[in-house]
Amino acid sequence: MLALAMLAKLGHRADVATTGQEVLDAVSARPYDAVLLDVQMPVLDGLEVTRRIRAGATRGPWLVAVTANAMDGDREMCLAAGMDDYLAKPIRLGGLAAALRRVPVPPATGDGPEVDPGVLAELARSFGPDGDEVVAELVATATAHLPGLVARMRSALDTGDAAELRMAAHTLRSNAATLGAARLAAACRELEDGGPDGAAALVEEIGTRVPAVLGELPAAEPVV
Repeated sequence: MLALAMLAKLGHRADVATTGQEVLDAVSARPYDAVLLDVQMPVLDGLEVTRRIRAGATRGPWLVAVTANAMDGDREMCLAAGMDDYLAKPIRLGGLAAALRRVPVPPATGDGPEVDPGVLAELARSFGPDGDEVVAELVATATAHLPGLVARMRSALDTGDAAELRMAAHTLRSNAATLGAARLAAACRELEDGGPDGAAALVEEIGTRVPAVLGELPAAEPVV
């Protein structure tokens, strides 16, 4: 799927639902930062899915309408149903990246663990019988490379190299999201999308979170 390839290129993990009911089931089973909703999905279309999500006890995730109809009024119809943003087909990488940058970043807090073991367990299942070993290799790679990414950020901050700082933040954000380190990923995303104001504080926060994440990863790994 082209959209999945684009999301992967942008450093995001995604689940796929082929019907509106599958979207509702997925959203009720786990939290999502954002959901791309095809307006013409079978069983329940994207507009009805949106109405049902918004009718729940909580607001639910950020919803982005995806439609082949670029007619006047379509955007307003989607927003009126409760969607937050709008993408017209064919989806372009730049437009998708811009839409994802508009997704609100959850506030980082110091409460609770840094790593969600459920994310690693689900990742292991997605790789089949060898999933636990694959995750163990990913954890080993992270342990070896994440501190180096923090060092790159600090060096880029010292030299004023904004492009290098964003690249290191993007790479670390992708790794953190894969490992289930949501607060670390959120801090990296804020650094990647923001300007120079506040960059030093974010690098300091990231430098503090990375050792905490690495300390929790061995216990969070699925048992091989």
